Amino acid sequence: MTFHVNKGNNHNLIITFDYTPERVKKIKQVTNRWNPLEKCWEIPATKQSINRFLSVMQDEEVIIDPTVDLVITGSKLVSIKEMVWLKELTEKTDRALKLKGYSSLTIGAYKGHTIRFFEFIKKQPDQVANEDIEEYLLYILDKKKVSFSYVNQAISAIKFVYKHVIKSNNIYNIIVSIPKKFEKLPDILSNDEIIRLFRSDECQASGDLNPNLFCRSEG
Repeated sequence: MTFHVNKGNNHNLIITFDYTPERVKKIKQVTNRWNPLEKCWEIPATKQSINRFLSVMQDEEVIIDPTVDLVITGSKLVSIKEMVWLKELTEKTDRALKLKGYSSLTIGAYKGHTIRFFEFIKKQPDQVANEDIEEYLLYILDKKKVSFSYVNQAISAIKFVYKHVIKSNNIYNIIVSIPKKFEKLPDILSNDEIIRLFRSDECQASGDLNPNLFCRSEG
């Protein structure tokens, strides 16, 4: 579900994403420059082209490589210098996870959660409040439709960064109450069951009353 933006050659940016007909239709609103050798799409690294790309992809997740001179944050285009601290934080997170023996899959997942969280709230780590975390979790639940296991992993990643990388208990001690799964609603009675419920007096009179107050149908 993600469009990745990386630095290309000759002042171009390369766009990659998992194929679906809908995504191809979207990218064609921006560019027709398909590179069959590299299997990617290309757009000029100009403000006009990037703004066009952002406009078309406003409902999509866009991740830009930190080595690119420009970085996408929401609907704005800002200098990579303004986000250089995030690249440094990601590198420190990678180091801390490796030193603690985390698997490569977990390392990749935690780094991804860290980048997405800070790109969403657009704040320095020491400016983050409880409300920012809650807002992000609601966003990925409501808008991204992610699973609760994904949310719990995001929480674990944020806590890890603050405890072991930033070395601050300001966020680490936050306990976010997220249910592990949806509570199942009780079954709704059908029309026939409601009719049978109101006929329970007849059942009681005949001695045929089940624990659910439904009259048993006669074979």
